[in-house]
Amino acid sequence: MKLEKERPMIGESSPRDLRAFLDELKRERPNDLLVVDKEVSVVHEMSALLVELENRNRYPVVQFTNTRDHHGNPSPFPVISNLFASRARNAWTMNSTSEAIPFDYYERLKNPIAPVYVESAQAPVHEVVDQGDAVDLLKFPIPVHHEWDPGPYITAGMATMSARMVEPTDSSTELKKNLK
Repeated sequence: MKLEKERPMIGESSPRDLRAFLDELKRERPNDLLVVDKEVSVVHEMSALLVELENRNRYPVVQFTNTRDHHGNPSPFPVISNLFASRARNAWTMNSTSEAIPFDYYERLKNPIAPVYVESAQAPVHEVVDQGDAVDLLKFPIPVHHEWDPGPYITAGMATMSARMVEPTDSSTELKKNLK
């Protein structure tokens, strides 16, 4: 199951940020990206759409482009959901296959990419800084997911590939080679 086209993975010679990833996804896997331009409320509507997609066994990345903040103002920030909802998409992102992704992930854990250090003065995190009374988290379109939620929150932004890392045996290495 060799991939037809070799492409850089995240962090390789041409690192991809979220925008580049979404552009590539749109070009190469257009059915794996659902862009919702219709205004959708951050209170329950986003989650309702995601549940409906799940009920239909569909797990595209969903990009909500027309949202309002919690004050009712149009938000300049899109909301992205379902990034890790598809094993096939995760494999594609890593230039792997659904069957080989645990092995490929393990290999990447053993050989991490060196971090790029940025001087504090040049760090993009300093581009927009709100302080004091200007701090307002309600200006972000953070969803209220369910009826009984006390307020907006960001769900777990994580992926778990394995609870236990072990050195692959010769047979698992051979299996990995045969899967590609």
